[in-house]
Amino acid sequence: MSSFYINPKKLSNVFFRDLLKVISFMYNGKIYVNYKSPVKIYGRDFKLYRTKVHLYVPKEHVKSVKQILKHFGLLCNAKRAEALMDYNSVIMDLLYNKVSKIPLGLSLKGTHFVSIPSNTNIIIENGDLRFGILISSFFNNIIWIENRGLDEPLSFGFKEIDSIPINKLSQYGLREFARVVSELTIGKNYATEIFNFLSSETDISSDVELPLGGKSIDAINEILSSGLMSREGNLPSGKLFIDTSDASVQSILSLLAAVSVLPFMIIFNCDFWHKSINPILERRSGIIWIRERYISEPTSFEYIISRRGDFYTLERFNLKGPRIVTRHERFLPLWEVL
Repeated sequence: MSSFYINPKKLSNVFFRDLLKVISFMYNGKIYVNYKSPVKIYGRDFKLYRTKVHLYVPKEHVKSVKQILKHFGLLCNAKRAEALMDYNSVIMDLLYNKVSKIPLGLSLKGTHFVSIPSNTNIIIENGDLRFGILISSFFNNIIWIENRGLDEPLSFGFKEIDSIPINKLSQYGLREFARVVSELTIGKNYATEIFNFLSSETDISSDVELPLGGKSIDAINEILSSGLMSREGNLPSGKLFIDTSDASVQSILSLLAAVSVLPFMIIFNCDFWHKSINPILERRSGIIWIRERYISEPTSFEYIISRRGDFYTLERFNLKGPRIVTRHERFLPLWEVL
């Protein structure tokens, strides 16, 4: 690991503290804050501490990080590294070495990060995988459903799995899965029969017929024959990747319904949707939909990221009442500025 002294004059500004945290996160670094010798300021009820801030990064990132620090005026030498800092407003913020929101990029004026909360649903336009990969770097448990045959996420810590086991779904999850399967195939009136069948120990390949002519079993067979869902199995934690490029739309949407009730962030790269998924989104966050063409989106997506020429825009929509834009920001993506 190599270290840099950070210009203390910049750190009184929250933007530069956030910038330092983002640099540290993206380059696997660590911020160290050394403070000592409190100084009492006459007439003030707080103390300032003599403080030095260091950023440690792996040797392979030294050149890149040094360029970024110099560009933003954060780099300094040892003689200029010490300054008096307030504990409550500056030191505590630096000691909490985490990014509170997910930074997407830098505002066009360069005055702040354009960020989103971690507990929201997002649409990424133009099929831009880079935002999906960027956002995924801030989470530990993610399922990426890939329908375009792309494998870039596998280079960023994702592990490919073949299927999602039905036995790992809760009762609520199983009911939602059965409801979506029925709406996609034979009609929502069959949801209870499909749920009862999935809750039983009956082998999916048996000749047992459910009421209403066995249509429910046919619907389940259609979904399971794709190989995306299995009756039993283990579901590991971490960053998981499922390639659905050869499966039917019904099978893929049923898979989305199943994983959406699991405690994972979901990234869904495709150009189709179905209204049967909407009730699930109304009760959870952490869904990212990457699409190449416009499709009328459900109202449960709070943010949309899209490209506009040389920059990107982030739009936030009202989730209650009329679907109107309540926030509109233009920015340069993080990979272009760091």
